[in-house]
Amino acid sequence: MGDMSASKRRTDRDIRESLIRLLEEKPLHRITVQDLCHEAEINRTTFYRYYEDIYALYDAVTQGFFRQLFVDISKKYSSEKSDAVRLRRSVEEALDLIEKRKNLCRILFNDTDSVFAFRLLQEIQKIAAQEHPETDSLRRMRISYMCGGILTVILEWIRNDCTPDKKEVASVIEAGVHQAFI
Repeated sequence: MGDMSASKRRTDRDIRESLIRLLEEKPLHRITVQDLCHEAEINRTTFYRYYEDIYALYDAVTQGFFRQLFVDISKKYSSEKSDAVRLRRSVEEALDLIEKRKNLCRILFNDTDSVFAFRLLQEIQKIAAQEHPETDSLRRMRISYMCGGILTVILEWIRNDCTPDKKEVASVIEAGVHQAFI
């Protein structure tokens, strides 16, 4: 999207935000292109210039959020020498992003068969495996346990309207990470 004009980026953002507003009202499978076009105040032709269908739009929204949550934050702190500092800053920034996008997160995590939650769990496990590639099977189990715990903490935090303070939540997550690697 780097080569998109400012106008096209705004339209794309409006389409994505309209989907999020509609998802607050009803499940994805009940949202039509017509509903979305009405919400975004665009015509169908404009929608189809950007997306093949509602599901492609949903994928773009979730993948964009994942990119922000994992790739962008990871790159930002990759040069940090201290593992502890890198972990703390990454977790706090991820929680900050989740807090800013809590409506989106509520929607993504509210799905009873949350593909998003499963992908989030897989991504946390992947990062843990990259950080510690020499892991034996018992340690992998502790990592899986820790990853599930992190996901549960994040879900609970979102359900509690992002309280307590994100620094306290980051401390809980960090303690779990340290425990898994002791």
